[in-house]
Amino acid sequence: MTMGYEIDDVIAQLEAFRVAHWHLYVPTHYRCADGFQLGRWVMRRRAEKRRGRLHPRYEALDAVPGWDWESVDGRLLDGLLRLEAYVERYGTAWVPLRHVCDDGFRLGVWVRNQRNGPKRHPWLTEILERMPGWRTRRRAWESVQQRAADRLMDAEILRRVEAFQAAHGTTQVPRGYVCEDGFRLGAVLRRRRAHVSRRHAELLRAIEALPDKPVQERVREDGLVHLWAYVQEHRAADVLPSYVAPDGFRLGAWIANRRRRRGEDSAIDAVLEALPGWTWSPVEQAFLKRVCEFERVMSNGRAVKSRSLRRWAREQRRAAEEGRLSLARVERLRAAGVLALQLHSHPARNVCTRAVQKC
Repeated sequence: MTMGYEIDDVIAQLEAFRVAHWHLYVPTHYRCADGFQLGRWVMRRRAEKRRGRLHPRYEALDAVPGWDWESVDGRLLDGLLRLEAYVERYGTAWVPLRHVCDDGFRLGVWVRNQRNGPKRHPWLTEILERMPGWRTRRRAWESVQQRAADRLMDAEILRRVEAFQAAHGTTQVPRGYVCEDGFRLGAVLRRRRAHVSRRHAELLRAIEALPDKPVQERVREDGLVHLWAYVQEHRAADVLPSYVAPDGFRLGAWIANRRRRRGEDSAIDAVLEALPGWTWSPVEQAFLKRVCEFERVMSNGRAVKSRSLRRWAREQRRAAEEGRLSLARVERLRAAGVLALQLHSHPARNVCTRAVQKC
């Protein structure tokens, strides 16, 4: 007997191990506090039992509660020991799936396998069910956690929608709207509304209960607010038709619609006409801007070096030759010196082209 240990002393060590670990599958390299190699001793006794060479004095192990002459998978014990250390450190046996121990042991996968796999070791099942935080079905527990997280997120979304409604008078948050802190409220709320389940029904009912302005009034006010913000930033109301505000509002399309509906609301028309750079005919404004630029260059006695300006002048000459310009534009281009004095004849000239020839 090693270190003077008798069978009764070993049984006492086994009892202490069972009280601490709830089983008697001692790992091979386990040592007692006094240095006794209990793991190797247990391994040798089980090997002797398998070979039929067990000494009669060791038959007293049959009376030890929980003793088993069959050994168990070493990886099973490795996972159990690491799980016990995890519970001692974090106070729960709920291990994340991706958790990996410092030595590379994938404890999260091991716990998942014990939870969802067949119950081949009743003693192990009994040990695991005693641990705090152990759940037999992971999906049921995850669904509870997910519902709790959804409730917190819905409360945050409702708070932000209420703030948006107080500022803009509507709960219809644009799809691309982003809060000042970077929270993508428009995209998140769109996903909530598109969800087919009842998970967010309470949130949607709370949003629908908030006061909301009529669509026409809301769009009109939103357009003026966005246009004024654009003028403050760019010093002019020359908005391109394709322009979209940072919060997703299609300001360019709104302005194009207001130009088509000129005269329907005199108050809005007056506000728009008071803005710097506003025009009811952006095409005509762009034409006059180019003409003035050409006149300024020619008045200084310099050659036209701008490639875009030379291209524009050629396009105007070609359009005049083909009769695609109005008489007013032709006279304006003639006065600015854009058109040549002599225009080539063309069999398909219309009345406008013949007027150019008489100039």
